[in-house]
Amino acid sequence: MTPRQLQIRTNRWARKLGLGEWKIKAVFGDPAKIVHAAKDWEVYGCTMPCLKTNGKHGALIIVNEPTDGGDVTQTVIHELLHICLDPTSRMADDALFELGLDRVAGALLKGCK
Repeated sequence: MTPRQLQIRTNRWARKLGLGEWKIKAVFGDPAKIVHAAKDWEVYGCTMPCLKTNGKHGALIIVNEPTDGGDVTQTVIHELLHICLDPTSRMADDALFELGLDRVAGALLKGCK
């Protein structure tokens, strides 16, 4: 997958999830360098939402580039769901919230191709 294909896929899923008004940039990188994850966790992606000065919402999504030509769509959906649902994660156990996002992202991917 090219960086352009990653951005196109992110834009498409952002619209499907009601985030069409957000300016979301998706890039390949090493999210583990940004996320302070426990040593036993693999980090596939991270999201950094922000509020721009003009009042528009924006976010940067960083995902691992697949080494085997794999698909990163589920990771993209997972990170977009963080934007949609992140305030609720403050009230839940973070590990369980992450697993829940993975399940929802997988279900969306199967049902909405």
